[in-house]
Amino acid sequence: MPSRTQSPETPDFVWITAAVAACAPILAMSLFAALARTDDIDAYLFAYYGKRLLAGQRLYADLWDNKPPGIFWADAVGLWLAGGRFLGIIVVCALASIGSCAAFFLTARRLYGVPAAAVGVVMAAVYVFQHDYHVGSNRPSTLFVCFELCAMGCYVHAFGGTGLRRARLFGAGVCMAAAVFCQQTAFSSVGAIMVHQLVLTLSRAQKAPDAARNLCAVASGAVTATFVVLVALLITSDFRHAWFGIVSSNLGYFARPGKSELLPAFFRWEVHLDILGLPLVLATASVVHGLAAMKTRRSMESNAAAGSRAGIPMAIVLVGTWFPIALYTALIGPSKRMTYFAVALAPLVLLATHAVWLLFRAMQRVERPRIGSIIAVLWFVFMMVPAIAFQWRSAQIAFFRRFDDRSTIRGFETAEVIRRHTRADESVYMLGYLPPVYWYADRPLAQRYLVSTLIDQWMERAQPVVDEVIADLKRDPPTVLVIGRDEMKFIEQPPADHPVRYGDLPSWIRSHYRVAPDALENEVWIRDR
Repeated sequence: MPSRTQSPETPDFVWITAAVAACAPILAMSLFAALARTDDIDAYLFAYYGKRLLAGQRLYADLWDNKPPGIFWADAVGLWLAGGRFLGIIVVCALASIGSCAAFFLTARRLYGVPAAAVGVVMAAVYVFQHDYHVGSNRPSTLFVCFELCAMGCYVHAFGGTGLRRARLFGAGVCMAAAVFCQQTAFSSVGAIMVHQLVLTLSRAQKAPDAARNLCAVASGAVTATFVVLVALLITSDFRHAWFGIVSSNLGYFARPGKSELLPAFFRWEVHLDILGLPLVLATASVVHGLAAMKTRRSMESNAAAGSRAGIPMAIVLVGTWFPIALYTALIGPSKRMTYFAVALAPLVLLATHAVWLLFRAMQRVERPRIGSIIAVLWFVFMMVPAIAFQWRSAQIAFFRRFDDRSTIRGFETAEVIRRHTRADESVYMLGYLPPVYWYADRPLAQRYLVSTLIDQWMERAQPVVDEVIADLKRDPPTVLVIGRDEMKFIEQPPADHPVRYGDLPSWIRSHYRVAPDALENEVWIRDR
C-alpha cells in the first residue's frame, strides 16, 4: 500500500478533529436538505411500504416493487423503533450517512494516512451527499453507499498485517451482498476487488492459492448474507413474487425499446461537471499520474507493499477500477436520471483522495511548502464553495416547502379526504403514482401492483399485469379509488400510441363509485355501500 504521509508538525488527532468539525455542519445541512424535502415522492413509497410491513402485509406478495428488500426493511425497522413516526426513518438515514463518512475515512486512512483521509472525508461530505443524487435521503442509495464503503474498508484493512484477514474479507463479502440487496447495480466493489486480486497475482505480489483463498473468504461472506436474505424472504414473503420483482421485472425494464442508449444528453454531463468539479479534476490527476508512472516504469516507494506492477500503487489498481465499473453501472440504466450516478460518487471521491495524498508527498520534498500549502487550501475551498452553496439553497427550499404555513405538502389534502371516508382497515387504490397520498392516508393497498410504474417501465408488456389489476379490483373492490379528472378521461379514450388498454374499467368505476364532494386536488371515488 502507499506509504502513509505523516506530518511532523500536525498530530493525527488534529487532522481528525478538523475533519469532524468540517464534516458535521456540511453533513447536517445535506441531511436536512435530503430528509426535509417534500417533493421526493419515492421516499414516501418506501416509508409507506415499511409501515404496511409492520401492519402485516407481505413485501412483493401484497406490496410489489422492483427494488430489492433492503430499503423497505430498513424503513420498517426505523418506524418500529420510533413507534410508527417518520423520525425513525430519519434516524436510520442519518446513521447510514454518518457510517458512510466513517467508513470512507477508515478506508482512506488505510490507503493514504490520516492527513489525506481527513481532507478526503470532507470532500466526501460535500460531494457524495449532493442533493440531486439523493444520497442521505430515504432512498436505497443512502444504504448501498454505506455498505459499499464498509466493504472496501474491510477489504483494505484485511491487508494490514495485523491478523484477522479472513474475518475482514468475510465482512467485505457480507457488506457487498447487503449493498446489492439495497440496489441491484451496487456491485462495482465486487468487480474492483476481483481485478485487484488478479493484479496482485500477476505482479507476483501474492501466490495464486492466496488469491483463491482471499476470494473464497469474500465469496463466503456474500453467500452467507445472501442465504440470510433469501430465508427472510421465504419466511415473510412469497419467493415467486420476490423473484419477479427483484430480477424478472428489471430484465424487462432494461429491455424496453427506445431507452437503451449508453450516454445521456450532454446537458446532463454538464450538470455533473458543475457539481463535481473538484473531485473530477483530482481523480483525473490521479489517473494521469498512474499512467505516467506505468509508462516510465518509475520506481515508487510503495511498490512492494502495494503489490503492483509498473509503478501503479494499490489505490490506483483498486480505486481506479472501482470508479469506472461504478460509472458503467450508472450509465447502463434504461432511463437517465441523476440519482443513478450515486453509485459512482464514493469511488470518485476516493480516487480524488489519491491526488490529495500525492500533493502531501510532493510538499514533503519542498523545503518551504508554506506558499504551496496556502494555494492548495485556497483552491480547495474555492472549488467546494459552489457545491456547498448549492446544498445550502437546497436546504432553504426544503425548509420553506416543509414549514412555510402557505405551502401544503403534495397529496396531503387528498389523504385527508380518504381518511374522512374510510376506516383504518379499509383499502384504497390509486391509478396514478401518488406515494405521498398512500403515506398520509395510511390505508391498506388494495392491489400489490402500481399500474403507472409498470406501464412506464414495461410499456406494452405491462398489459397482462394491468388486466390482472383490473380483475382484482372488480373481484374485491376497494373502499376508495383515487383517479384524477384527466386520468379518467385518459383511460376512457387512451391515445392510439398508448401501450395498454383499460377495457371497461372507466364504466365500471362510474357504476360502482361516486365522487367524494369534499375532494379538491384529486377525484376521490367512494364505493357505493
